[in-house]
Formats: sequence, structure tokens, C-alpha cells
Amino acid sequence: MKIVIDGSIFELDGRGIAKSTIGLYKTIMELFPKTKLYILQKKDFVCDFDVPGVQKIVAENMSEEDALNNFFKKKIKEIEPDVIHFPFNGNLVERFQKCKAKKVSTIHDIIPAMVPNFWNMSKQDVENYIDDVKRKIALSDIVLADSDASKKDIAKKCGYTESEIIYWAPFLDNKYRYENKYGKYFLYNGGFCPRKGIEILIDNFLQLKFSGQLESNLVLTGSFVGFSEKLKPLIEYGKQRGWIIDLGYVSDEELIGLFQNAVALGYLSAYEGFGMPPLEALNQGCPVITCKNSSLPEVCGNAAVYVDRNDDDSVQNALLQMEQDEKLRDILIKNGKKQAAKFTWKKTAQQFMNTITKG
Repeated sequence: MKIVIDGSIFELDGRGIAKSTIGLYKTIMELFPKTKLYILQKKDFVCDFDVPGVQKIVAENMSEEDALNNFFKKKIKEIEPDVIHFPFNGNLVERFQKCKAKKVSTIHDIIPAMVPNFWNMSKQDVENYIDDVKRKIALSDIVLADSDASKKDIAKKCGYTESEIIYWAPFLDNKYRYENKYGKYFLYNGGFCPRKGIEILIDNFLQLKFSGQLESNLVLTGSFVGFSEKLKPLIEYGKQRGWIIDLGYVSDEELIGLFQNAVALGYLSAYEGFGMPPLEALNQGCPVITCKNSSLPEVCGNAAVYVDRNDDDSVQNALLQMEQDEKLRDILIKNGKKQAAKFTWKKTAQQFMNTITKG
């Protein structure tokens, strides 16, 4: 089996899609060592595709158009792959239609079509986005979704019902117990955009701290993509009071320790195609406060406290309950370990290979 991978996602930051794709192919190479992997690289990778045995096809000193229109197509013709995988929401699938290989596109989510006013997109912008997704689907031989929720959303908005569900798995190593550097704290991990609910989390956290009801502080980690003007003063206010610790993007090792020692992860997202931070939290023994929408109940099961992100009382009661009720936390930690164990890279890799080889 020869697989060519579009490396576009690795030219961006180390987001969940990139890390999940690495987890998938590392396991494929362990379970199916005869597989030959090739990855297309237009420019320097920000998040390195560190999979043993992969052969990088690098378009050096040429424009992106020249790489896509000539260089890569020539290389693919020489390799004669069985599959070309487009892991970044089907990006570039339209560029390789004349290649004989089977085209596999992973559509992780269709957020602009599901979240109202996402990035202030107009109605026409959303319609254009949906048309683009439909086009990518039509040009793909196989479409993969991250969850049953995503599969249903793709069917609802794009009219495509044949997506194959390939769940991701935790990629953080949990063999060690790390020291607590920050005392008693809640944790946020993810992008700093309104969809993720970070503003809602911080606003309710600050209300409880200001009224003296909450002992714990709040540690923030993650990327600043979509950082809103409303969020900045909230974070600064909390930092000045010593209630908020803003760490930015942290290493995997530090993130493991933060999960292990947190009171709970606050993850009030409006929509997730999968939801890796809650799964990583459960796997590290960290209880989760989240919302019952999109894929989040699939990922968290009975191992989370679910809230209404639009109801301050709901969010604040969950924060207080998680801080004060040790029995509840113990139950959630136990349930979380069982829930996380349902998601393994071995299962993911086997399902992926079974899917791309059938038919």
C-alpha cells in the first residue's frame, strides 16, 4: 500500500488536526510496516510530520502553483500511489483529479455552516463555503468524518450521507505523574476564539472570584487564533488580580501536568467536530465541564458535567460544584478513564486502513 499525504496542515501551527494526523500515521507504520508513506511539502512545516519511514516530497525554490501544477503531479505519477489522503478538510483534492489514485478527504467539521455568525461571515459567504465543501466531497472517492455528529451535519448541510466515521484518540503520553506548579486551578486548553466559549468561562469565573465564592484560579493554555477584543480586558483584569495565569501555547509535557493537577477542564465550546482537549483531559484524570452539543457527548460520555453555556447560573454552579464536591470529581475521574479507553490509535489506524482499502 502506497499512501501520499497532502502536508498543508503542517504548514500551519501545531493544531489538533496536525497532531491527530501524526498519531494516525505513526500507528499505521507500527501496525502495517509494509505501508509506504509520502508527504507533499510546499514550504517549511511549522508542526513537523515526525513519522518514521515517511518520505518527504519537498517543492524547493518554486512557487506554490508550480509545485501543485507540475512538480507534485510528476512525482505522484512516478510513485503510482494507491491513495492520496487530504487530511485538512479535503484541501487540495481538486488539484489532483487526474491522478489515478483513490482520493480520501477528511472533513473534520463544517463549523461555518453550523455556528451562527462564525467569523462574521455573511449568508452568501456561508453558502459559498457549503458549495466548496460539496465540491470537495464530490471530487473524493472516500470522505471521512471525526464523529457521528459531524457525519450527520455533513449529511444535513451538504446532502452527503456516506461519510465514514474515524474517531481520533489521545496522543499525550500519560506514563508519568507531574508536579503541580500552580496550586488549585481550573484549566482551559484550546483556541482563544468565541466559538470555544473561553469568554463565557472567564466571565463566569471572574464573577465567582469577585464575589469570593471560588477559591481556585484559572490557567489558560492554547493558541491565540481569533482572539477577540472583548477577551483581552477580561484576561488582563484576571491577571492583575492574580486569578488568571496565561501560559499561551505549552509543550505536550507541560500540558500533561496541567491536566493531571487541574480541578477540572472548562471547555464550553459551541461546536466541535471531535473535541480533542476534553478527551485528553479524561485520559489524564481531569474532570471536564462542557456542553451537550455536536460531538462533545460522544467524546465525554458520562464523564463530564454538562452545562448551558448561555446560562450563567449553569456555568457557575458547575464551577462551584467541581471545586467543592470531591466525591463527584472522583466519580468523574473514574468514568473519564473508562471513557478515554474507548478511543485508541490502534482502533483508529485499523478502521482507516480498512476503509481506504475496501471497494
